[in-house]
Amino acid sequence: MLLNANADVNIADANGKTPLYIASKEGHSTIVEMLLNANADVNTVTDVDFGIGYSKTPLYIASKGGHSTIVEMLLNANADVNTVTDGLQKIYLTFSGPLGHLGESGESPLNMASYRGHSTIVEMLLNANADVN
Repeated sequence: MLLNANADVNIADANGKTPLYIASKEGHSTIVEMLLNANADVNTVTDVDFGIGYSKTPLYIASKGGHSTIVEMLLNANADVNTVTDGLQKIYLTFSGPLGHLGESGESPLNMASYRGHSTIVEMLLNANADVN
């Protein structure tokens, strides 16, 4: 109904979450499909967790939640597989070893899917050329 009224599909709530982010997090594939068909931005970075700098994309949060159908939809819509979480992680990256390697807090969708044991999603991300380093 809101889409028929030309609602802005990329508008964020007071916590910085877009409709695509929320639907991806909650596993609502029908809603994700509707939002993608309405040209929702698959690479919008959402600043969540009380504004302390944890930036995440719909692909990241869907990978974390194990929502393989949504991950596939986002990949088909050209989501960036190599976006990493940002913000406070920059501090950890500075002190966590050689340049070019992520610290324990700089996470990509591939890192999170691997950590959570979502092997189907790991395979999907690798097939989409996710950076393994």
